[in-house]
Amino acid sequence: ALAMSAGEELLLNYVYPFEPVAERRPRLKTVYGFDCNCDRCRVESLHSARGLEFADRLDDALRHFSEARRERNVAKLSKVVDSLKAIVAQVEEIAAILEENPRETLPANAADLWRGSFVWGVQGLAMAADVAGRRAEALAAYSRCVHLIQQVAPSTFYEFKYRMMMLQSLTTEAAVPTL
Repeated sequence: ALAMSAGEELLLNYVYPFEPVAERRPRLKTVYGFDCNCDRCRVESLHSARGLEFADRLDDALRHFSEARRERNVAKLSKVVDSLKAIVAQVEEIAAILEENPRETLPANAADLWRGSFVWGVQGLAMAADVAGRRAEALAAYSRCVHLIQQVAPSTFYEFKYRMMMLQSLTTEAAVPTL
């Protein structure tokens, strides 16, 4: 058992932690009967419409990744990598707004909480880059995943998973002979 003080925040994922806040909050209300007002939900709610748009576009790009991987089509894989990079760059634009315009009501790490909501898209970018043979981009994306997951779900299975994926990418990189 852990001693807690009244009003102390409990950090527990009741639902899949990477669904957009516009889907996550109603599910929490319906299933568990509470309105979540954690830092991450507050940050995401400021740009929830864009968050849904980014999530839908990332889902679509990841479907294209699956198709290109099945077809073993490197040209299509490279297009997917570029598409994912463009979406992640737009996520980053919102993060920059949060950094440039800090609010007293938001936590200091608001931009990273926003970015972390899309860590699964960065994972898709890493995987697509890896399969496309763009190893340096894959490794950078896996490293980014580790940083972001530490913001939104530290010390969880997700952090372990991203660290293992990064290690696998490093091992693959080291095993590939250079010409």
